[in-house]
Amino acid sequence: MNSKHSMTTQEHFQCSDLQWDPSGRYLATFVKQPLHPDANSWRFASNNGYRIWNVIGELLFEQSLSSLYQFLWRPRPQTLLSPEKTKEISKSLRDKYYRQFDEQDTAARESQLSGEAKKKAEAKAAFKALREAQMEEYRKQEDARKALRGSKESIWEEIDIQVEEEISTTVDILEE
Repeated sequence: MNSKHSMTTQEHFQCSDLQWDPSGRYLATFVKQPLHPDANSWRFASNNGYRIWNVIGELLFEQSLSSLYQFLWRPRPQTLLSPEKTKEISKSLRDKYYRQFDEQDTAARESQLSGEAKKKAEAKAAFKALREAQMEEYRKQEDARKALRGSKESIWEEIDIQVEEEISTTVDILEE
């Protein structure tokens, strides 16, 4: 996908530079003052600082500083794992932790439900349980139903009927 489009537009007053983090998930915008002070460096004295944004443009953190000369992301240490071990771990993560995290997500979702929403969810769960119990009873009675129908799969009978109808069209042209 080579198309580029703006997801959001944000403003950082007097932003002098920006920098993406190494993972590409965060963006830092910052106002820094020049290393060599001159006659115009007084205008940077009050606005020094940085802001951290996520990839969709939400402001995550803002820090004002009395002086800021440089902004750098903390370097990440190299991994001690071999490439094969890294691949093995990333393949097994989903299988190993999926159920555990799914249960935690479900519990978190249920705890966030309001009173009425909780009642609706409980009613829905009760209905699903009742429906499953009724379907199980229906499956158990299948042999008895077939015996009553004389081993027919259904009480409904399929009949193919072909209807032919001749349609004629007459066009009357009136001349004036």
